[in-house]
Amino acid sequence: MAASSRSSSPTSGSGRTKREGKEKHKKKRKKKKKTITQSTILGSLPVWILVVLLGGIALFFSLNGYLAMSLIDKSNNSDINDSVPFFQQMWTKGKGRLEQLSIKDKNLFENVTNSGRQQMIGRDCASFGCAITPPDYKGDQIQQALLQIKNDTSDMRSIIAPFASWEMATMTRKSNRKHPPFNQDAAAIIKPFQTAQTTSKATGFFVGIFDGHGEDGHIDAQYFVKDVPKRLAQKLDSMAVNSNNKQATIVQHLKDTFVESDELAPKKMKLRGGCTASVTLRVDNTLYFANAGDSRTMLVAVNAREFQIVEAGPAPGVSQLYITRADKPHLPDELARIKAAGGTVHIPPPNPNLSRVIVHSDEFNDTIGLAMSRSLGDYEWTLKGVTPEPLVDVISLDDFHNSTQDPMTSIFLVAASDGLWDYRLKQWYAKQFAESFLNGKDDKRRIHPLQKMQDIIEFVSPNREDWYRDDITVVTLRIM
Repeated sequence: MAASSRSSSPTSGSGRTKREGKEKHKKKRKKKKKTITQSTILGSLPVWILVVLLGGIALFFSLNGYLAMSLIDKSNNSDINDSVPFFQQMWTKGKGRLEQLSIKDKNLFENVTNSGRQQMIGRDCASFGCAITPPDYKGDQIQQALLQIKNDTSDMRSIIAPFASWEMATMTRKSNRKHPPFNQDAAAIIKPFQTAQTTSKATGFFVGIFDGHGEDGHIDAQYFVKDVPKRLAQKLDSMAVNSNNKQATIVQHLKDTFVESDELAPKKMKLRGGCTASVTLRVDNTLYFANAGDSRTMLVAVNAREFQIVEAGPAPGVSQLYITRADKPHLPDELARIKAAGGTVHIPPPNPNLSRVIVHSDEFNDTIGLAMSRSLGDYEWTLKGVTPEPLVDVISLDDFHNSTQDPMTSIFLVAASDGLWDYRLKQWYAKQFAESFLNGKDDKRRIHPLQKMQDIIEFVSPNREDWYRDDITVVTLRIM
């Protein structure tokens, strides 16, 4: 999510900057004087006293470290990531990070965040399926997979890695922002997504993009990427297999899943951040799109016989079948709901898409604008009309029966955080990703989805490192 997803008011920000500058100058002068005094005193002490003092300090911190470690029962937390130093997790200071966490809060953070990191080396499995999460777009896993793709000429449909095959791919790129210094995006592909409603294990799936924002948005995204599919699977399992009004019931379950997941999430987490959610669920031959926020999912069809690579404009043979809405505060229905709840919306005249829901946050003691009208988390904004309830659209693949009878036609989806969508027109992405889903094993125009995705992320990212780049997370998946 872009830095502007939650942005402080310029007036209060500039006031704080001046005061902080004076305070830092005073502290610097005091620190300098203090250092000189301490050095003078220490220099006058005998060597043996200094040795005793240093030894005592080292023993003190060692004992404290041992006692702190003994308080954490790692046997109750299978998601502990030993590669992350204990004290880095416990005592990292600064906005957007965990400040002197209680043991309960530390366990929550490790359960949510570290499990997301561990998933990147494989799959995180539950009763309803195994979640595949995106690795870093330039990381070792991606580079090894691309090398394998380059050397693999035996089977065009072979699975290169859990996150890459000729049928799907996913990856993520961290923002270049300095604060908070985390990738706040999360995503999951669960295929097959097995519930009582799944009659064909080969076709059912769950795809979700969760784009965090705010100080602790990375924690929100990692929490909801695990909780939403689990809660949805429980609801689908509770349905009768051949229930009447199946579509309407699933739509309601999707809405209830988002709302309940938000309501039951830890309040402290929701006070300090939030996230979008763009979910696609396939049950049999029906697609359900549930969206809250400005992450988006697009459905595209490409006919290899008609497809042509073009520099500008729409490509022949490529059709954008559907795309979810970006939920912005200036939209009439959203604006009406927020105002009815007593909320305030700022709409810049030149560009309404930059509209914000304005709230004075007690948590941060600042006036902050939220760049969306629907989200998970964002507790103080839900009190002013922002809702976690998604808009849900239903598309039957039977509606495309005639076009899909052509063996040269394929349908695929692209789901991504706004870090991708903000840079180019949707038709550009449709024709770019279409090159990866051309039917025909011998079609020389085909580019592996993983390679194509990396090329696109590289292309849309700013050339200069000092220009802002948002977190970018993408999933592409062949549907038929």
